[in-house]
Amino acid sequence: MATPFNFTGITQLKDEAFDNTGLNGGLVLNDVTFVGSYTFAGCPLTSVTFGGLLTEIGSFAFSDCTSLTSIDWGGSQITSIGSACFKNCTSLTTINLPDSISDIGSNN
Repeated sequence: MATPFNFTGITQLKDEAFDNTGLNGGLVLNDVTFVGSYTFAGCPLTSVTFGGLLTEIGSFAFSDCTSLTSIDWGGSQITSIGSACFKNCTSLTTINLPDSISDIGSNN
């Protein structure tokens, strides 16, 4: 099993930062508080693990990640998931959302 790409020390991932770059495998986003719109759209990711600091994910952030099979919220207190965040994530069959979420955009 490949070692996941770890974003330690990075707190915000801006819009389109890795959009369609081919970033693949697993992600560990321990210190991330914000994931912008289209940040990982179209990447062949297999898993995403958040730390406890995440509060918001933008629209289409993980759209078209067709290899994505799991999301671990890691105790985060996320409150907002943007529209179509997981659109066309055809391998993602179940998402267990934390109770802290108060705003979920359309097409999720």
